[in-house]
Formats: sequence, C-alpha cells, structure tokens
Amino acid sequence: MNKLLVREYILAFDPDEAGRKATERFRKNVRGKIIKELVYPDNRDINDLQEEFLNCKIIF
Repeated sequence: MNKLLVREYILAFDPDEAGRKATERFRKNVRGKIIKELVYPDNRDINDLQEEFLNCKIIF
C-alpha cells in the first residue's frame, strides 16, 4: 500500500473491537502517510449513519 500515490487516508471502521483491531493493523502497515480516523457520535457505525449521508447536500 505504501507505493500508492495516495497521501492521506480517512479510516471509518466500526467502533467495536474488530474495528479497533482493523484500525491498528492499518496503522502498522501503512507508513509515511496521513491517517485520520472518523469517530462516530454515540458509538454508531457507518451503517447507522447511512440516512444522514444519503441526505447530504451535493456541493460539486
């Protein structure tokens, strides 16, 4: 993964144990990149927020 031209990653794993392990594995395997983590409100996961994402305003 380090050979990709991507400079920044935004992680959006679930806030459970499996998600925390996935985040840690990603961080260990990807070096020299900017890694941000999306933290969901109230421990919800991306599927719980689907309706909010579907109703987002399109800006481009």
